[in-house]
Amino acid sequence: MSDFEIFKMTNLLHYTDDDRELASEMIRMALQDMPEFLKKTEDCLVHQKMEEAGQFLHKIKGISGVIGAEKVHVMSCECELSVKTNSNDLNVLNLVRNLGLAIDQFCEENDVQILAGTQ
Repeated sequence: MSDFEIFKMTNLLHYTDDDRELASEMIRMALQDMPEFLKKTEDCLVHQKMEEAGQFLHKIKGISGVIGAEKVHVMSCECELSVKTNSNDLNVLNLVRNLGLAIDQFCEENDVQILAGTQ
């Protein structure tokens, strides 16, 4: 997993056509949405609502792909696949917990904080 960057700003700026204001807004939304979707994913897994958990993971995957959160994106792909293939519950929970750590890393990343205007 170390081959992937926590945040690749060039991806986000490419997607926004170098519009830093739009990039900042997207980062602020991601900082709010990804942890919320992760919590909802965990709740769904606890209640064995696998399809719904997969939908929240898909949202995290989409957001992270667009904003350049490479590590989160790759891990959310792995989690979503694990949920879709009905992998054992413990494996899925461990993958989602690791995804949570990656989301935390992303949220704490210096460049992310600067772009979001929180630093």
